[in-house]
Amino acid sequence: MRHSDDLSAVYARLTLDKCTNECAVYNAVQQDCAYCLQDNQEIVSFECNVVIPDFEDGQYTSDFVCHTADGSIRVYECTERYPAPEEEMRLLLRCDKYWKKRGAAEWTLVVREKYPTAGGEEDGLMMLTFADNEEELNHLLKRYPLYPS
Repeated sequence: MRHSDDLSAVYARLTLDKCTNECAVYNAVQQDCAYCLQDNQEIVSFECNVVIPDFEDGQYTSDFVCHTADGSIRVYECTERYPAPEEEMRLLLRCDKYWKKRGAAEWTLVVREKYPTAGGEEDGLMMLTFADNEEELNHLLKRYPLYPS
């Protein structure tokens, strides 16, 4: 998720069969996620940097909006750290609420994570799908209220 005024520093432009629009990514996490979506057999197509119209906090884009074989919608938002800084977490949680109101079956936060291997540490992607993890979502909502007082 990023503010639409912050779309100038493109990390890479990808050509992916399942992406129905230009796939411009803004960091390595978003790039790796795009490749994962391309390889995911459940994903039929996806759009990259989808504008969220009438979003209450200004003009923002969602990183990936995916369409599955069963007709459901999944949204993936990429961040470079988890938990993200407080204001970013509030925006991400508002995004989750926005897409769920519009019928998204899943909203997933994608984060770079280091994990141990036999040869040391490697980077990978951690995907937190809140459709499957309501307890974590409720914890985040308590920690980062959507509208702080």
